[in-house]
Amino acid sequence: MGPRAPRTRVRRACRRARIDIPDGFEYGIAELGRATTTALGDIELDVANSYGQFAEIHRSHTGMVRGAR
Repeated sequence: MGPRAPRTRVRRACRRARIDIPDGFEYGIAELGRATTTALGDIELDVANSYGQFAEIHRSHTGMVRGAR
């Protein structure tokens, strides 16, 4: 199952949220979504109903590249 947008309780329409950091060094804009993940190995993870941040990241050897697409 991939990321899914949470739904409003009344209309069941998709609700979207984002983080906007105009001068951020990690990213400029990230959308939030519900996330679930499982990992097997030396360290096992089973995380349900958490969240994830999804962002396009463009970097060079000098840091974040602004305005890249």
